[in-house]
Amino acid sequence: MIIPILLVAVIFLFSGCVQTLPEEQILTSCAKDSDCVIVGTDCCPCSSGGSQKAINRDYFLQWNSKIAEECSSETIACAQFYNCKADSAACENSKCVLVEREEIDLCENVVCEDSCQGTTLLSGGGCENGKCVFGEQTKNSKQCGYNPFGIETEAILRFCEYRPSFQTYTFLLSVKNTGEKAMVDGGSVWLVSPEIETKNYQPLNRDYDLGRFWWEEVSTSYPYKGRIFTVYNKPEFEDFGYEFIYCKLENNDLENCSQDNGLVLYSGSTGADCNITS
Repeated sequence: MIIPILLVAVIFLFSGCVQTLPEEQILTSCAKDSDCVIVGTDCCPCSSGGSQKAINRDYFLQWNSKIAEECSSETIACAQFYNCKADSAACENSKCVLVEREEIDLCENVVCEDSCQGTTLLSGGGCENGKCVFGEQTKNSKQCGYNPFGIETEAILRFCEYRPSFQTYTFLLSVKNTGEKAMVDGGSVWLVSPEIETKNYQPLNRDYDLGRFWWEEVSTSYPYKGRIFTVYNKPEFEDFGYEFIYCKLENNDLENCSQDNGLVLYSGSTGADCNITS
């Protein structure tokens, strides 16, 4: 009776062992895509830094048993990064291979133009993970509507005429105060353009209440409340851009008015705004 007992013990011992996996060529052999499956190659899943492999699905359970046995006696510290590069397996030239997932460019077609958050200008933008990240922030930006003078106005260009016989441009600008009392006494409105070489401005000598027009106390030959600005020495009609800018300078003769130190009231171009008259 001793021999049968030993035989049963030997059979039990061998049946509990993990079978040896076949060589690589057989392990990864296939005839069609459905023969293949993705498995992990180490103790950590690919979602935690592990790697992937494609094998024939007939060896799926055997492969996972082998990995589980190898990792059962180890204390594993998995990496904290995502390393799943494939989401399917396919059969190519009778071999199972990983089909790597198509990389999605989250920044494709993302344009990070300068933009405003309130009166703060966000500029120098670049795309990171599908979102715009801006390198520069300019607070109190006039480009974003910051008004250092606290003035609210409606500026109207009543007309612009070019007269070839006089070689002049004539502009009539009206400015209506639409906010609280405009404290503009001592300031000036400048006609500014790279094509205008001489200083061209009209001073303001009082403040204006809500609904009043700047320079309404000044008489003109036109049925409008405003001021005339004349540009001289222009032998030919030219199409150029210009701006009317309010500034409050210490000395108009020594300083110049610009977007940097003033408030743009109106901008336009002579090609669009001006008529040629005799």
